[in-house]
Amino acid sequence: MRPTRTAFRYAKATLAYANENKFSDKVAKEMQGLIELYDSSIHLSRLLSNPFLPNTKKQSILRSIVPNSSDVTKKLLNLLTSNNRLFLLREVAKSYIQLFSEQQGELNATVISAIPLTQNLEKQIHNKLTDFSGKKIYISNKIDKSLLGGFILKIGDMEFNSSLAYKLKTFKAKLTSNSV
Repeated sequence: MRPTRTAFRYAKATLAYANENKFSDKVAKEMQGLIELYDSSIHLSRLLSNPFLPNTKKQSILRSIVPNSSDVTKKLLNLLTSNNRLFLLREVAKSYIQLFSEQQGELNATVISAIPLTQNLEKQIHNKLTDFSGKKIYISNKIDKSLLGGFILKIGDMEFNSSLAYKLKTFKAKLTSNSV
């Protein structure tokens, strides 16, 4: 089983439990805080993936970092510890936030482009996605100069690739497959 699928299952179960206990908003904020903490500290990621450090020690360190967390988050940490899956914490937190956003009628979209989006273009993309999905859309823009032009739109696990680099690659593949 791939780690992302496993993380998704933990996140889905955590969201269901948080919904039952009416803590889903608080847990979403805690998951966002864990992601920020994880991203800001390379030591935390190394610590959680260290196979020589006992899980009980990892768990006590996490509890000291997030002492005022909800019971739902504490139970998730206990479950990940007991199943020897603390290395999945960041992915579980990301999956939880994605599932929570979808539950709230929101979609996070990422537009990867060769240059930053203009405000007008970002507004056009936002309006098209809102019309298409009927949900509240949040757009983030990432820059990847290797695309040469065009863009890649990612929403959840869907991807629409309209980059010049992709078009050139497919054109090259067609040329080489037809000439043989």
